[in-house]
Amino acid sequence: MDKLSIKTLNENISFGINKIKLFLGRNYIKKLEIVNQIKKTFDKVEDSEYILEAKKSTSLKINDTEINLRKWKLIEINSSYGLNNDLKLGSKSLVLMYLESLFRDIEYNEIISTLRILESDLIGEMNDILKEDLGTTSVTLEFEDITIKRIMKQVTARICHDSLSMNQYDLLYDDIMVFQLRLLKQICLINKDFSYLTLIEIPFLTDKIAEELRNIQSNNVKLIVVTSETKNENISEINEVLFFNKKITDLQSDESIYNDIILNVEKNISLADMKVIISDFFKNIEQTNDFDLEKII
Repeated sequence: MDKLSIKTLNENISFGINKIKLFLGRNYIKKLEIVNQIKKTFDKVEDSEYILEAKKSTSLKINDTEINLRKWKLIEINSSYGLNNDLKLGSKSLVLMYLESLFRDIEYNEIISTLRILESDLIGEMNDILKEDLGTTSVTLEFEDITIKRIMKQVTARICHDSLSMNQYDLLYDDIMVFQLRLLKQICLINKDFSYLTLIEIPFLTDKIAEELRNIQSNNVKLIVVTSETKNENISEINEVLFFNKKITDLQSDESIYNDIILNVEKNISLADMKVIISDFFKNIEQTNDFDLEKII
């Protein structure tokens, strides 16, 4: 279990995260503030004059240490993912990140060595023609070395199903999300020297998406799922939930459960019993309590 600490203009929160954290609840303003601070940190945007004038500061820490941006990378996944645009392999393309990871050693391939020889012969012949045409003061040409960056600039990427080409409009909600998550899974498996903080912004968590999240087993990734939902039956453990309502309550923390929930219940109840009630509540299991948990938290 690691601790993620996020300080924004108005909030200063810490929560435990093992593999996954679900941001649930109706307080969208606080969710957005936390998410934007994560993005701001990875975009290397310094605090503005406005924040400094207010004598405040913002930060993102892991285990009480400022996050190391050389080691940690941010990957953003969402339901508005534009596959057609991503396949153009721009600088922020998830497909490009996957391809560069998968083929990072292709420069040492025997075929690439052969291509280098052929390019050398071709450019030599072209320069001989230029020299013959222009005389001793001539134009000289050379090819860039063959690297993964150059190769990716020259390829065209498409998505296919059973050899039939598709576009983003052929994919359903689950398809779009699962495709991105499978790319993420492979990126993390290949690049073991890096750690990945992943923001997954979706309107709701389906069975298929939840299953795909569970399939990501790499130790070098943390998954933050930001959803519009208050409850979801796909929650495995309540310690996976950070609940945004009147307060921001980390359900991994016994102290938070006691202070934010138990102290506001007008009856004696043990921590163990409250955890069962909370688990049933978030999994949409029928409640038999004589109090409204949602009004309390």
